Amino acid sequence: MKKWYLPLTLLIGLVVACSSRNCSILSAGEVVDLVDTPTPEIVEQGGYNVNFRFYSVQDQDGNSNGGLLAGLFFGVLEHMNLGVYLDTINIIGNEDIKLRRPRLFVKFRIFKGSLRLPAIGAGYDDQGYGDYGDKKYEQREKGFFIVFCKESFFPGLEVSTGLNGYDFEKFRVRGFIGLFSKLGDSLVPMLEFDNLGGGKENRINMGIRYFITENLNVEIDGKDIADNFDRIFRIGYMSAF
Repeated sequence: MKKWYLPLTLLIGLVVACSSRNCSILSAGEVVDLVDTPTPEIVEQGGYNVNFRFYSVQDQDGNSNGGLLAGLFFGVLEHMNLGVYLDTINIIGNEDIKLRRPRLFVKFRIFKGSLRLPAIGAGYDDQGYGDYGDKKYEQREKGFFIVFCKESFFPGLEVSTGLNGYDFEKFRVRGFIGLFSKLGDSLVPMLEFDNLGGGKENRINMGIRYFITENLNVEIDGKDIADNFDRIFRIGYMSAF
């Protein structure tokens, strides 16, 4: 039960901070994703987003390997982002570096949102996580997804919900819920419930994103905190040509 204290504490902190009006209004494009789930926001046309995720993964032999997942995303159209991932293992150390095949990402912002209606996004994300074998990741990719996001419950508290489906051989549908807010001018705490409907594969993730500048941010995440509690470090940079 102690592992539930962390997400519960973060949730209470989000609620208290928002109810005390310490939140700032999120600018479009500031939060295009959470720890493992998307939001409807996109990089604006003519812009780009570079993201580096440093993580550790345990293979089938019980060995822990350090990995680096790099993502590059472009605002190619007014309502469309196109991107690619490159996942590498043993990037640091004396073991042979392993490169996995690049993965595709595309997202459309269908509706920007209004006072009463949520923002809507949809797309396809081919990048999974964890150990890799038989051309599949241990934690499967989002695949096709649709996501809705709206300020709810308290001023400044954004709630993002959606569905995703993956695996063309045996199509599976999962759900996800994310909560996030901008505290002050630079801090974004995040809490998400991912892979809902997957039984024991349900995951609770949490993270803190800090904007060093308007374009550059760093992030510390806890993934699957009710079970393995994998620690992840991310660096992101967003700008325009």
